[in-house]
Amino acid sequence: FPQDPVALKSLYSILQQRFENPDTARPLKVAVFGGSLTAGHGCLENPLGMPTQSFLKRQLPCAWPDRVQDLLNAFAPGLVNITNMAMAATTSDVGATVVDYQLWPAELLPDGPDIIVASFSTNDALADAPETKIYEYMQLLIESIHKERNCKTNKLPLLFYIDDFIAWPGPVQKWLDFHHDLHELAEWHGFGYISYANAFRDIVHADLMQEETFKGKWKIDKGKHVANPHPGLSFHIVMSWLISYNILNLS
Repeated sequence: FPQDPVALKSLYSILQQRFENPDTARPLKVAVFGGSLTAGHGCLENPLGMPTQSFLKRQLPCAWPDRVQDLLNAFAPGLVNITNMAMAATTSDVGATVVDYQLWPAELLPDGPDIIVASFSTNDALADAPETKIYEYMQLLIESIHKERNCKTNKLPLLFYIDDFIAWPGPVQKWLDFHHDLHELAEWHGFGYISYANAFRDIVHADLMQEETFKGKWKIDKGKHVANPHPGLSFHIVMSWLISYNILNLS
C-alpha cells in the first residue's frame, strides 16, 4: 500500500468532497499505463465461445480498466474517471516518457491524474534481460513520478504497480525471482503493489499447458511451447475486482 501520508490525505480529501458534493466536486482521476494485455487484447476470449472483438482497436471496453470504472461508479456514481492509456508492446520506460512530457489526454488536464496504475509487468518480465527493465526502465518511471509529485503540494499522483504476469516457458525460478524483485522495489520506494500473480500462480504452475482460465492459451508447435500473453475474460473480471477493492480501500 502507498506509504506517503500527504498524498493519501490529498486523495481522502478528493473522495470526501465527491461523496459530500456529488453535483459539483470533481471525480478521482486515474491514468492506467500498460501493454496489449491492459489494452484488452483477447479480453472476450472465453470457454463458451462467445464472439470476440477486434484486436485492431487500441483499447477495448471489455478490458479491466473500463470494468473498474463501471464497478466503482456503480458503488458511487461519478466517483472515478479512469483513462486507459495502454499501448501494445510497451514497457515502463514509455510510462516515464508520458509523465516527463505531460502527455496527458484532455480529461486529465491541467494537473494530470491523481493516481497512476502501471501494468507493464508482463512486457517487462519478457525482456531479454528482465533485470534491465526492473532496475532501469521501471526506475525511470518511478523517478519521473517522484519528480512530478515533488512539484506539487498535494504530492500526487500516487503510483500503484500491477503484477499481472504469471508464467512463461522456461525455468519457473526465473519468473519467481522477477516477482520478488518487483515486490522489493515497491517496498523500497513506497508505492502501491497489487499482485494478480500471487492469487493464481500455484493454480497455473500446477498445469502450465492446460490451464486456460487465468492465463492465455498455450499450444505446441514443432515440439516447442508457444505461449500466449493475453488471458481471456476471466482475467479481466478478476482484475477489475482486485483493483476496485484496493481503490475503495483508500476511502
